[in-house]
This record gives sequence, structure tokens and C-alpha cells, in this order.
Amino acid sequence: MTMEKIINLCKILWKYSLGGIIHLLIISCKALYAVSMGLVKQYIAIVKKNANRRKTVLRRIFAWCGLVLVPIIAILPTVVAIIIIAVTCSAVDQVFYMDTSRDPWVIAKVQEFQKKGAANLTDNERVAAIIHATWLQMEKELYGKGGWMSNDVGISLIFDNPQNREEMVRYTTYKLLVAESDLFSRLTGGDAPEDPLLLRAHSKGNLAVGDIWGAYTSLSSEASYKEAIKLMKEYEKKLLSGGGHPNATPADIKAFLKVIINDILKKMTDPVKGRGYKVPFSKVDDQIYNAAGGATELNNVLPVFFAGYAHMMGQGTEKHIENALNTINTVAKANPFIVWAFDGFSLPDARSKMARYLYEVDDYLQKIRDAVPASSNN
Repeated sequence: MTMEKIINLCKILWKYSLGGIIHLLIISCKALYAVSMGLVKQYIAIVKKNANRRKTVLRRIFAWCGLVLVPIIAILPTVVAIIIIAVTCSAVDQVFYMDTSRDPWVIAKVQEFQKKGAANLTDNERVAAIIHATWLQMEKELYGKGGWMSNDVGISLIFDNPQNREEMVRYTTYKLLVAESDLFSRLTGGDAPEDPLLLRAHSKGNLAVGDIWGAYTSLSSEASYKEAIKLMKEYEKKLLSGGGHPNATPADIKAFLKVIINDILKKMTDPVKGRGYKVPFSKVDDQIYNAAGGATELNNVLPVFFAGYAHMMGQGTEKHIENALNTINTVAKANPFIVWAFDGFSLPDARSKMARYLYEVDDYLQKIRDAVPASSNN
């Protein structure tokens, strides 16, 4: 057994142990509540039976006051236990929630591209960097805090914030990979076949489907995701060694932005754009973290994409690009301790704020796409 498998096994055992403890606390709360309510019912029955036999008004008042005080006192331990569990779950959620700011590799690569000048870059350099930025976050999710949590039975029901981020990271990575394979990896563009490495990476279940849990690693979703990342790294290495010969035209640039707008941003925006009161309380934070997951992936890919193909962007789009990247970075770092959802103008609604940010990104990307010229000198 390799050290990696031993470490993953330890992570799984630790997570399930933690989940078992939380479930035990919840069951204890339910039992405590049942016992408390049983005692309350018995007290009420005794008071109702004997209250009218009390000889003084004062005794009757004390007896009936007990009907109010006893239930409160009896339920109080349960309420305290529930608060402790909620705080514990939130704290553990924060522990599992990783840093989602823009990756340092992306920042360094953008600076490198800007120093060289986009027009002086080769298509191999540009596409290799975009591919690298595409698998970065997915690899972090798989090997980061707690590993891939979405298909951990039981644990994902309690600590669901990382799960919702992970699922949208996976979906966004898959959509970007399909677009990159279709638009950038073809030898001469047009009807030429896609590169076989990228084609394998986004087909046969790799990244395309959600969580599938199996009894052995080879059957789990994590194994297929890791296989997809391995294939993407092989293609990146192939490009950097001079192979592949990718091709990207202004039409491809427009098509790539269209995928982001229509397939990714739309999926991020649709759940948060509705009226807050129509969303179950338990689902409000799910939508926030889902959108943040998609933004985390775009937060790595878009800066490299815009820096690599800056010479193909239309005139006057620099400010739109800057605003789009700043807003995406804000959405990616969304990790509120409490998520509010209200209806009306005077109350805070995290979903409405998230929707506003996503609409801004959509508007900027639309303007950038429309400004891409029909042809390019390089």
C-alpha cells in the first residue's frame, strides 16, 4: 500500500469518525428532547388535575405559572445542545473550506505573459498555460483539506459548503476542458480531430459525471477525476515540448467566451436570481457556495486566457477585463459565516448580492466577446 493511499485512508477514517460524533450528538439531542417533553406532559397533567383543588389563589397562580416555566426549562438543554452542534458544524465547515483566492501560479504566469507581450507568445505557450490553470483548482480539491468530500456518505450532509463548492468546480472544469479541446487543441482548427489526450480527459466519465462512490478506489469518482488531470498534464507537457500545434482564431476566442457565458455563468446565476422567500432556508447557502465554486475555477482560467490572447481582444476592452476579473475574484472568495435570505428592500439577502456580482461579470464578458475583431494578425 502506497503512502498516498495510507494518507487518504486516514483522512476518510477521520472524516467518518467526526461525522459519527456529530450524528451521535444529534441523536442525543432528540432523545433529550423526547424525555424533556415527556416530563412536561406529566407535569401538565398533574397540574390540571390538582390545580382546581388548591385552597389559595396564590398556589393556583404558582401552579399555572409552572405550565409556562417548566417547558422552557425542560427544552433549554436541547436548545443549547442544538446551538453547540450548529456552531461546531460551522467551525468544521470553515476548517475544511480552503483558500479560494487566485492561485499564485496564475498571478506569476500573467505577469510573465504581460512582460513578453501577448503577440510574441506561441499558441503552444498560451494553450499550455490555460490547460494548467484549468486543472489547478480541481487538483486542490482532490488533495486539499479533507480530500474530495462530495461522495463521502453522511459527512457531506453535515458539512455541505465544501461539497457545493466542489461540485461546481468539477462542472466548470469539465465545461472549460470540453471547450479547450474543441476550440484550441485541433491541429489546424476547423474539422481536424481533437487532441486524443484531451478527448480522453473529458470523455468516458472523466469529469463529465458527478459523484460516483465505489467500494474500491478504481470505482470512485476521485479516481476518474485524477485520471483526467493526469491526461491534461500530459497534454500540457506535450505542448511545452513543441508538440500538439494548437490553433486559436478570433472565432474560437468568441466561442470560448460564449461557453463561459451560456453554460457556466448561467448555471451559477439561475439558482440565485429568484426571489429569496421561495428558496428553502436549508438551500440558501448551497447556492452561494455553488456559485463561489464556479468562480474559483474561472478565477484561475480567465486571467491566463485574457493575458495570453490580449492581442486578440478588441480596443477599449482593458477596463472590462479588469472589472470582470476583480468581480470574479470577489465571488470566488465568498465564504460568509451566516447566509441571509429575505424578501424586501430593507433586509440583507446574500443571494441577491451574489446575483448582482454574476450579472456584472456576464455583462463585462458579453462586451469583451462582442469587441473581439473578426480577424487577427497573429
